[in-house]
Amino acid sequence: MITENTQQIILNILQTSGNQKLMQIAAVLPQSTFFTARCHSHHRYRGGLADHALGVTRELLSNNDLEQRYGRDNLIFAGMFHDLYKAWFGPWQCIHGHGRRSVKILGDYFHVHLHDDVYDAIRNHMHHSNPRYNPLWAALHRADHVDAARNPQKSINFGI
Repeated sequence: MITENTQQIILNILQTSGNQKLMQIAAVLPQSTFFTARCHSHHRYRGGLADHALGVTRELLSNNDLEQRYGRDNLIFAGMFHDLYKAWFGPWQCIHGHGRRSVKILGDYFHVHLHDDVYDAIRNHMHHSNPRYNPLWAALHRADHVDAARNPQKSINFGI
């Protein structure tokens, strides 16, 4: 279950990034279901989405070569928001594919113009191959699976 500590860590990462869009998102996240939503096939407990987003972001940020190539902010966008749609409902629900929904929310709602490789990585992170291979897609795909494997339970009943 997500702790207040997890929420504070995430908000701190976003607020101290120096990136205006990440700071803007940090201001809105507490009013969304980002910190209470569940993932669908892993981290299936209240707060699982935030736990997973933090785990994937940490995995990406641990790769110095990737950070040098793309910059810290791009790794935060990719890791933290690859499953953003799971916390957002609205007109994006009719879009096929959860990666597509997540980039659409970042673009339409937050007006974020993502680096092409970040856009592609988020959009295709759940696929085992990508017609437009880039190192960030491969790293995000791997980080997503690594973190999901850390918490594979189908569900946890906390009486909520």
